[in-house]
Amino acid sequence: MLGQVIHPVIFFFYKIINRLWYLYWYFVVIMPYEVYARFVCRLDPKLYSEKRRILGVSEGRRSHEGKRFAIFVIYTKADIQVFTRTAIDALNARGINIVFVTNMRASGDVREDLLDNCHLLIERENLGRDFGAYKDGFSLLRKREPVIDKLILMNDSVYYLPNGLDEIFAKLDANEPFIGLTEVFEHHYHVQSFLLAFNREVIEAPAFLEYWDKYLPISTRRWSVHKGEVGLTKCVLRKVGQGPHIIVNPVEVYNILVGMDFGELRSTIDLVPFRNRNLLRKQLYKLIEMRSSQAISEEALAQGQFIERFADLVTTARAKGTSLADDDDVTKALDLRYDFQSRRNLSDFKVAEFIEGYVKLLTERNQIHFGGFLYYKFLGIPILKRDLVYRGVYTFDQINKIIDELDLPFAEEIRVDIRSKGMGRYYKGLKKVLFRYGSI
Repeated sequence: MLGQVIHPVIFFFYKIINRLWYLYWYFVVIMPYEVYARFVCRLDPKLYSEKRRILGVSEGRRSHEGKRFAIFVIYTKADIQVFTRTAIDALNARGINIVFVTNMRASGDVREDLLDNCHLLIERENLGRDFGAYKDGFSLLRKREPVIDKLILMNDSVYYLPNGLDEIFAKLDANEPFIGLTEVFEHHYHVQSFLLAFNREVIEAPAFLEYWDKYLPISTRRWSVHKGEVGLTKCVLRKVGQGPHIIVNPVEVYNILVGMDFGELRSTIDLVPFRNRNLLRKQLYKLIEMRSSQAISEEALAQGQFIERFADLVTTARAKGTSLADDDDVTKALDLRYDFQSRRNLSDFKVAEFIEGYVKLLTERNQIHFGGFLYYKFLGIPILKRDLVYRGVYTFDQINKIIDELDLPFAEEIRVDIRSKGMGRYYKGLKKVLFRYGSI
């Protein structure tokens, strides 16, 4: 997309310089840090011992019939957030047994609240991030439940908004062996792990069980992404032999965009991350300029003139009893009409090309980051990432405007949550470099 806005030669050198700059930081800072952090993790005896990691296992006070379970990873020192409670309520309403896993020892009031709403509560050391919690949660659940018909893996890294959430869990509870909400094609393909579901066919597959048995809960972000999200997706795809059923399909967004006028397309661009907005706007404004020029051009005027002229020619021909095909004026008028139609078709083609590029960006990037608000507005997907400002995907001002425009539920709670996380771009020194290149 960027290459279509700036000169191709400049874009070529931009990509080379950007890549060299990344490689410099990768070998000088990122890789040494990752090696060191993983080495330190491997020195911790808790890495190899589930017993050492587990702080406590408690029976919950809300169980449901059947063998459907959701391992829900929660990290909170205060009360359960209202946008997390919506997911808890939706799971219980559907009769899915909740296994809470907390990466800390839950405080008194929070602990009682969790116990009131779950089948099982597992408290563990904060080791291995969400995938470490998934591992221990699944391991302990297997020991208690020899048969699991449905397994949902989910965490509290997203806002679970109320409208349509029941439908999302109904789709996760469907018969497909491997279900995810969204997928990522950027860098390494994977199904995003904040919301996954597996049926018995996958759960009992030897390769799936082996993956979790061998997974080491190392706490670096890169390990969690590459060995966790990417590794699990590869395991189910290649070793278990089950492709994912993805709930959110960007083609549905495409089908909506193609029916929009320029004003409506312009308003959708306000919902995408700020790094992509200017590129999309420039392309759209070029199309608007093309259409505007066409609308006032001689060809456009000739369209109306052609209709009048053609009607007169038909009347004259009928009076004379002659053929229109022999009339030079008709031939010229038809040529003019064809030229105008060709120009209009070219403009329509450019609009379609723009929308295809738009949706291509959505498909290839982190979909829940790039398209979360588009999915919410047009597809009714009530799930948004909590790190949109922290990761620099949006500014706080932009999120504020979008919250008001979409009239999001829990608006004030979301604003408070965003403020509490801050913005990683303001880190200093080594931490800033690690954040910029995705290591923390």
